[in-house]
Amino acid sequence: MMEKQLDNYNIDVYQSTTALPDDFLTSEKALALASFSLPYFEEIPDIGLYREQVILYVEHVLSPLTGGITDVWLTPSMVNNYIKSGLIDPPVKKAYTREQIAQLLVCCILKQIIPIPLIDNLLEIQQMAVATQVAYNSFVDQLSYALAKVFSVQNQTHAPSEPATTREGTLIRASAYAFANTVLLTTYLKYRG
Repeated sequence: MMEKQLDNYNIDVYQSTTALPDDFLTSEKALALASFSLPYFEEIPDIGLYREQVILYVEHVLSPLTGGITDVWLTPSMVNNYIKSGLIDPPVKKAYTREQIAQLLVCCILKQIIPIPLIDNLLEIQQMAVATQVAYNSFVDQLSYALAKVFSVQNQTHAPSEPATTREGTLIRASAYAFANTVLLTTYLKYRG
């Protein structure tokens, strides 16, 4: 009986909302996010950047994502904390390598969904499995695919119980998937230990 009432409620809610695509998915911001990609490992400067240059570089690379998660991606104190915690290696003669910059880019994104100790755990797992360059380039591909999928009008699908894909339904689904995936990642990394 309760299930039938919920089904009627869902139909009423979906009939009273705006169906996608709406203006957001065709907005400049959404289109930029759908086509966003981090630079591949080979494209990251390998000339030994100083901390302020690294921060400017990271902020520039991640600027299309600004506003969606955070407004400040990296600060000098964050870099110092990542070094102190062993998340990245200290610079050599105050210069940061391509590998350290790649790690900082990944950290800036992952810190939005999991705590720093778990990022360290994840990077450690990756380093045991593959070289930093391979792990980073794989992350670039996966992030690009996920953003393209989430922000693409053509890839929007709706659950069988929904009569239409709505903006509201998409946001609820996105939050549910984000939570579920965060729980999966967090519990696995905590289990590993």
